[in-house]
Amino acid sequence: MEKDLQDDRENKDPKMKDALFISNRNPGFSNNASIEFYAGGEMSGAMFHSCHAVVVDAADLGFAEHVLRTIRRDPHPLVYLKPAYLYSEAGVQDDFLLELSDGPAPRFGEGGTFQGPDRERMGAIARKIELFMQRGNIAETVFIKMVRYLASRGKSLEPLMRIRSKSGFTFPFLECQFPDREHLMFETLDWLETAGLLSGSQVDAIHMCGACDCAFLNFRETCPQCSSVKFSSEDLVHHFVCGYVGPESDFKGERGPSCPKCRKGLRHIGVDHDRPSVVRKCRNCDHDFQEPVLEVVCLQCRKISRPENLSPRAIKKYQLTALGEATSLSGLDLAQGTGPAGLIGLIGYESFASLINQENERKKRYKSGQNSTAAFLTIGNKGEMSLEMGRKASRISQELAKIIKWSLRSTDVISYRSEFGFMFLMVETDPTRSDTVLGRIKTEIEQLLQENIQVRPEIAIRCWPIDGTFSLEQTLSELTGP
Repeated sequence: MEKDLQDDRENKDPKMKDALFISNRNPGFSNNASIEFYAGGEMSGAMFHSCHAVVVDAADLGFAEHVLRTIRRDPHPLVYLKPAYLYSEAGVQDDFLLELSDGPAPRFGEGGTFQGPDRERMGAIARKIELFMQRGNIAETVFIKMVRYLASRGKSLEPLMRIRSKSGFTFPFLECQFPDREHLMFETLDWLETAGLLSGSQVDAIHMCGACDCAFLNFRETCPQCSSVKFSSEDLVHHFVCGYVGPESDFKGERGPSCPKCRKGLRHIGVDHDRPSVVRKCRNCDHDFQEPVLEVVCLQCRKISRPENLSPRAIKKYQLTALGEATSLSGLDLAQGTGPAGLIGLIGYESFASLINQENERKKRYKSGQNSTAAFLTIGNKGEMSLEMGRKASRISQELAKIIKWSLRSTDVISYRSEFGFMFLMVETDPTRSDTVLGRIKTEIEQLLQENIQVRPEIAIRCWPIDGTFSLEQTLSELTGP
């Protein structure tokens, strides 16, 4: 295992460093051949490509958090999956930073290189990243980033209690993907679990404000008549001898507690009297009552509500499923295969490419007759939209699939790849007619999305005639090119 990183540094890229040490101060280290030092300034994703790991100086916790968030939020797997450690002479006690990083910085061996188990762990992560890179251009949506992060670390995703999170719980890696939009973190987890990529088990439960999803709530008892919180309470006393029931203040006498009705003194509770309940008196409106009304005040938006109107949420820890592990390599196409994909009869990309080539060869041989069309429907901001869909994603995907299915003929062939979008082979349909059909699909999809999310979809349609000179590979290159 150790040999993998050694080969990377010595054989594949002589400029590759064991670690990039990032600090906003001078920690008193000396440069060596295996460690590169970086102090201050703007960080770019490219600077992380030339090292096997990052060591962040955690003397300033705010600085360390900024660096780690920058790394984990980056869209490139060579950056957001990079092993990142925390260095501190006094040790790091911040649970959020420890979870967002790969833990305290390991000790360097001779020559400033990582040694033993730490080096083996870096090698395992490096091999996972290499596998991901070999799988080609898979769109790095937050769903893919999440399953790849868990797959590369081989660990579960556990909730962390944090007072700075308005729900009181957070998942540090996901929180970095949604600055100031914490609700999307939970909606993403719901989607991943529904899709079968994660398996969740409940570890806690919270109740959140129905208006702003904040879990920091104040429960208070109020007067049922005027809603004031200012009231006094005293016990009700029941005198067994004469049956009189009244507030404890009624039983106060000059020579000790006595019944105001029969004038007999009270001896011992349970013998001649008991205290069956409590009576309250509002100091604002003088209303007497026994049971106060329980109100809940949100400490963030100040909305007042009843407990039954709060939004409950189960807090879970998550394990990556076998489907999630496979999806980390293949992209979301595999995960969607049993849902909308099955509804509209999607075929795999290799089969689609083979049918396109056959149709192109047929047209090359037989010049006469109507051309078929290769058509492409792409969504330019699908990553941004996937974040907004959250728990609606499954239903929206089903509706989207129905729109496509009902608009096409049974002879039309459909495929999908996350980096290209929907691909259609419309047999014996010229591009003009294809453009009309796909234009109708585009309009209905835009209407569906605009009714369910705030992000405006960026949908584009391109059609090419299959006339004997068509090249699918070249067309896809044009679609994904600059």
